[in-house]
Amino acid sequence: MNFLQSKTNNTIKNKPTGFTPTPINIGVSSQGEWGFTLVETLVAISILLMAVVVPLVLISGNIALIFSVKDKITATYLAEDAIDFIKYKIDTNFNTPQYWLTGIPCVGGGACQVDSFNDAMVLCSGTCPVLQFDSTTGIYGYSSGSASKFTRTVTITGLTPSTNDPYPTMAPQEVIITATVSWQDHGASKQTTISEHAFSWGT
Repeated sequence: MNFLQSKTNNTIKNKPTGFTPTPINIGVSSQGEWGFTLVETLVAISILLMAVVVPLVLISGNIALIFSVKDKITATYLAEDAIDFIKYKIDTNFNTPQYWLTGIPCVGGGACQVDSFNDAMVLCSGTCPVLQFDSTTGIYGYSSGSASKFTRTVTITGLTPSTNDPYPTMAPQEVIITATVSWQDHGASKQTTISEHAFSWGT
């Protein structure tokens, strides 16, 4: 064995086992591979906020609309209730019999305060008072309960009879009954008005 061969064999025998190659850095850090940039984070937060806020805005808007519709329905009921009560009084006068507008104080002008539950009707002194709501009975009136948001005003306008009126003692032979219910809705004034005609020969 010559000297060169002997040196080569010694080198192979002394070679360490389990050698692990050193990784080569190709210019991309671990933060660049696994992290998020500031722009990406802001975009993700914006999308998340839109996904949460938009449904909440829509829900709150729908809730406000529901309460607004509820108030409108209640106001319509209160206006119709007043008109029906006056028509009931007119029909009662027909059946007595007596003058068909007896007991209806606002025929000569002014506004009436109508309390159908207590069978009462009086002239308002200036502005008609706010209706009260009894939470126990669920009835709107003026004798019990707490103040509601609704104010009801009833007027009766007599139409001018013609010169050849065949029933002059029954004048006016036609009236217009108007009931207006007003209330406040989030600072905005709302009102509902219903009008009906009544005649000396029947409602």
